[in-house]
Amino acid sequence: MKKTKLLAGLLVIAGILEVLLVVNKTTIVIEKGIVLYRTLFWACTAVCLLLLAAVLIASAAAAAKRRKETLRQQEAEKARREDDMAQRAAAADLSVKKKLDASAIRQILGKEQAGRWNLLDGEIAACMVQLDRMDQYQARLKELLALNDALSLKDTEDVLDQVEQYLCKNMRKAINYLNILDPESPEDAKAARKKLQDCAAENEDSLKRTQEFLIALADFLNQQGDGTGEIDLLDVYKNTILETIRE
Repeated sequence: MKKTKLLAGLLVIAGILEVLLVVNKTTIVIEKGIVLYRTLFWACTAVCLLLLAAVLIASAAAAAKRRKETLRQQEAEKARREDDMAQRAAAADLSVKKKLDASAIRQILGKEQAGRWNLLDGEIAACMVQLDRMDQYQARLKELLALNDALSLKDTEDVLDQVEQYLCKNMRKAINYLNILDPESPEDAKAARKKLQDCAAENEDSLKRTQEFLIALADFLNQQGDGTGEIDLLDVYKNTILETIRE
C-alpha cells in the first residue's frame, strides 16, 4: 500500500511537470531550442508511462494480496466456527446422537445438587450412588474375567455397558426435567422430586438384576471347574437383563 501511494505521488509530480512543459512550450523553444524541449517532453512522458505501469502493477498486487488476506480470514473464520460447533457438540453431554458418559452425567448431577436443586440433595445423591455402584460392578466383572482367563465370556462386559447406558438415559430424562422446572415453585419441586425418585427406582431394579447376573456368572465359572457349568442358565440371566432395559 505504501509503495503504491509513493508511485502514485511520483506519477502526479511527473504529470504536473509534463503539463508545465506543454504550457511553457513556446518559452522553452525560444530560449532553449526545440531539441531540448522534445527531449524533456518525451523523457517526462516516458517517466509518466513507466510510473503509470508501476502503479497499475502495484495496485494489482495489493488487490491480490487483499483478496488473499480476505480469503485467509474467511477460511480462519470458517475453521473457528466449525471448531466452535465441534466443541459445542462435544460439550453436549446429554446428546441423543452419541453414547452417554456416566462421569459427565455424574458431574451434571453434582452441579445441580450444589446449585439450583440443593433442596433435592438426597434424591440426587441416590442417583449418583447408583452410578458408583455401576462402576463397581463393571470393575468387578473385568477382574473376574481376568482372574479366570474367561475370554469367551468377554461379551458380558457389553451387557453391563448396556445397563450403564440404560441408567444414564434414565438420569438424562430426570436432568432435562430439572432444567425446565423451577426450584422456587413448590409444585415444580414436587414434580422434580418424583422424577428423580422414579429414575432411582427403575435404575435400582436394573442394578439388582446386574448383581444377580454377576453372581450367576461366578457360579458358572466355579461349576466349569467341576465340569458342570451350564451356559444356558447364564444366558437366561443375560437375556432377562437386556429385555428389561429394552422395554
